[in-house]
Amino acid sequence: MADSDASPSASLADFSVPEGASPLTVKPENRPAGPLPARFFPLGEINDGYTVPEHLLNPAELAKIEPPKSVRTFRDRLGDDLSGAERQKYVQFRDIVTEHGWDKEAGIDEWTTLRFLIARQFDLKKATKMLEAHVKWREEYKPEERVCPGCKEDKNNHMMHFCGWDKLYRPVLYLSYAHAGERQNPDWAVAHNVMTFRQALSEMPEGVEQWVAVTDFVSYSHWRDGRSSVGKVVIDIMQAHYPERLGMQILVDPPTAFWLLWKCLTPFIDAKTKSKVQFMYTTQEPNIHTEFPKIFPPSVAEWLIRSYEKNKEDFAAKQGKK
Repeated sequence: MADSDASPSASLADFSVPEGASPLTVKPENRPAGPLPARFFPLGEINDGYTVPEHLLNPAELAKIEPPKSVRTFRDRLGDDLSGAERQKYVQFRDIVTEHGWDKEAGIDEWTTLRFLIARQFDLKKATKMLEAHVKWREEYKPEERVCPGCKEDKNNHMMHFCGWDKLYRPVLYLSYAHAGERQNPDWAVAHNVMTFRQALSEMPEGVEQWVAVTDFVSYSHWRDGRSSVGKVVIDIMQAHYPERLGMQILVDPPTAFWLLWKCLTPFIDAKTKSKVQFMYTTQEPNIHTEFPKIFPPSVAEWLIRSYEKNKEDFAAKQGKK
């Protein structure tokens, strides 16, 4: 991070970018006085509308929310959460995975093996079929190498960024319609989600298996954003290749028009995933001002609330100029 006496309006020329950092590429008003850490901003470019959180830049603030390297072991996971019959099913499934050689594939560890088994209600045949399709997808799609084409074309095409952790040490992903210029290309949507999920996974300590996603609906338009095909393809990818990864999905200020899309998508969402979706509001109940502090550490809750309020103000100002 830059020295404390650096001017907020200083230019890039005033900074020597250290190893492991990315140059600043956001709007001046959203810019910190120093380079962005590549750990949190791996592309080196981020959406102009993203206000960089201080808790990801200031080591002292980061230390307050950053999780330990391990929250619990896999042995604890098996012993605490599974019945004896379920543990036996896991052992059987692990043997199947080993027989196929999938345990030697990148990304197919014991945690992943268990998640796929749970996603198919401990049905060995269904879990085997699901994991086999996942291994094939990984070989063809190469999620570890995937970079969103839309973001390469224009950093302002999408707005979905890691912004910290919740109180359970789950990575938090922040999404905003207001700052996403391209919202209709399903291939780009999948690539952007896969790229962001990869970063979320890299920020999970041992024992944490899920993330939290928070979506801001300011500027949502049914005519522009109501294509169920885009939402469905993302849901399909999540359910097929990231099972048991979603811990909570918070939708902030969804407008009346959104319910048309929601009605189209719900038949494709399994009941367990649907139960993780929460609707919150900035002026109604349940209200983000009272609910966010219950879910997120103070700095993350405050940053999210400020971001939503700022998006509303910016959108209202933009509408007023028309």
